[in-house]
Amino acid sequence: MKSHIHATGLFLIHQHSFLLLRRNPQDPQASQWGLVGGQVEPDELPLQAVLREVEAEIDLKLEAAQIQLLDQFELTYPEYDVTFYVFSTTVDQAFDPFMDQAEHLDFRWVTRDQCLQLANVISGLQIILHSPAIKQALEATV
Repeated sequence: MKSHIHATGLFLIHQHSFLLLRRNPQDPQASQWGLVGGQVEPDELPLQAVLREVEAEIDLKLEAAQIQLLDQFELTYPEYDVTFYVFSTTVDQAFDPFMDQAEHLDFRWVTRDQCLQLANVISGLQIILHSPAIKQALEATV
């Protein structure tokens, strides 16, 4: 029987662009682009997990009131299944995030259409980008 994990991702949005991070080559999702986020620990709620991951991955301290849950997805992979909670928040300007080089190689701000054109995006992100809630959040942000 496959294991089941819970994970989070955050659309950190500036205008119609959002932040992607490129995973380290030693990561299970080596050199792929993905959202800021990560696994929910056993003693956490998804909101707590995304706040913790954002601070750990890009050194950005957010408050719970700044983040909105957009959607939840059930994703299936060969090794495990994932309940993936997708959150969003907006920032006033795009910025160069602080990144732990042990976790991430690079970052970029992309539009939804640009992300859909990327070849090396973490599996599941293409599905998430087609969600009406995600499309609306990205289009509504000015």
